[in-house]
Amino acid sequence: MRSSRSKWRVAILFAVSLAVWFYDRHQKQGADGGGPAPKAIPVQEGSGASTGSSSQKEPSKAGRYEKYEGCLLVNHRQNDGDSFRVQLPGGRTEEFRLYFVDCPESEFRTYGGGATNRERIDEQAKYFNITAEQAVGIGDKAKHYTLDLLGRQPFTVYTFWEDHFHDHRMSAIIQSGNGEWLHRNLVREGYSRIFTKPSEMPDGTPAKEEVGMLRQMEEQAKAARKGAWGLSR
Repeated sequence: MRSSRSKWRVAILFAVSLAVWFYDRHQKQGADGGGPAPKAIPVQEGSGASTGSSSQKEPSKAGRYEKYEGCLLVNHRQNDGDSFRVQLPGGRTEEFRLYFVDCPESEFRTYGGGATNRERIDEQAKYFNITAEQAVGIGDKAKHYTLDLLGRQPFTVYTFWEDHFHDHRMSAIIQSGNGEWLHRNLVREGYSRIFTKPSEMPDGTPAKEEVGMLRQMEEQAKAARKGAWGLSR
């Protein structure tokens, strides 16, 4: 009887020791990074969410501007030729509006209370001496030009967070991935009028000098009948 009880005690002690050994081994593997990796938490692109402060990249300085490299275009129904959503490094999303230029509206819109953008479109059409319908067509081309250019590869945003129109769109100068200035391209292609607030360029070019350069580009676009200038009456 005593012999049988001893055998049971030995078996129980062995089982307990084995369980403790397995538990200790499992804990050690977890501490050393063993076992399955934790699942990453998905973040929706363009949502403005951040994966933590360690992922945030501080902007560099370019004159009075903060310079954000590696920015991405965020798909949004209200993106336009001169105004669009951008995902900054680190994940934050902001809406930016170009200095120097104003592209025609890309569609006729009616807002709450019955207000429309017809008066603004008429004003834009008058600049190019075209009809309102033609202006909207040019606005749509400008929109596709900008979104295609910025959608190809990451680009650089220069801003000092000026809300010029008081509508939460921050004024900025955009340098595309191929090193070109977006506002110059829009004027050169006849997709924009030289309008809205100017600003000193990130490379130090004074605002007045930049506007003079844009006027020359505009004259060249007129002579070549590019964009809206090809429709002028």
